Amino acid sequence: PVDCGYLDDADFTAATMCCTCAGAGGPAQACIDFDLGRLDQNSGACANYTDAGVCGLYDDGDFSAFDFCCTCGGGCIDSNMGATDNYGDTCDHYLTYPEDCGNGDDDDFSSMTMCCACNLPASECSDQDHGAIDSFGANCSQYDPFPSLCGVYDDADFTAADLCCACGGGCTDFEAGSTDVAGNNCLWYLAHPEHCGTRDDDDFSAAGNCCACPGCEDTNSGATDSNGNACTFYGDFPAKCGTYDDDDFTAVDMCCTCPGPCR
Repeated sequence: PVDCGYLDDADFTAATMCCTCAGAGGPAQACIDFDLGRLDQNSGACANYTDAGVCGLYDDGDFSAFDFCCTCGGGCIDSNMGATDNYGDTCDHYLTYPEDCGNGDDDDFSSMTMCCACNLPASECSDQDHGAIDSFGANCSQYDPFPSLCGVYDDADFTAADLCCACGGGCTDFEAGSTDVAGNNCLWYLAHPEHCGTRDDDDFSAAGNCCACPGCEDTNSGATDSNGNACTFYGDFPAKCGTYDDDDFTAVDMCCTCPGPCR
């Protein structure tokens, strides 16, 4: 079923003719571009391919339009065919909450095998030292082969556990497959940080989602929710934002991960 629509021609449309492809009145399955920040030799992403006639013309070492872009017959198509998890959610839910992948599976729904969002490669952690060095003159990259030294040489402007991926710190983009109004994901902002926040839309906030776009700081100042969790908890479980609010803690107001003023 992942090939539904790839070989359509003038007299054949899989989605409307084939039951396997959600035909006979079934729900249409949307294709998801799978470029994941990769750009062609003209710095174009799949979102720039509106004409299938140019597919493949600008491929390079890490970009293949025919593999990555829906317009070119690539990309990924959810195969749940209208099936829902045990909470009644379709694969669309996992585009926003990829951390839920596998949690709601039931007899006719397996998010890990049916949903493109649950098969997206994980975003890589990026060190956040930005020129800062420890008391020994080392930056985060030098902790990669020596994680046992994490914290040994911390000083006033360098805390390995906060800044360095090798030490459990750093930053990981949280975009869950979403893109800005121009079709760019967080990787694009590494090269264009001056555009942070200028192309946000309903499901994408550069400052809230992208390590390349700092600009949000948690404001809980030591306050915790009713379960004793600080804002760091919601970085791992954003779907819980607001669930455990109490008198001195409001996740959407205080935590950058939650879609409040910081986002």
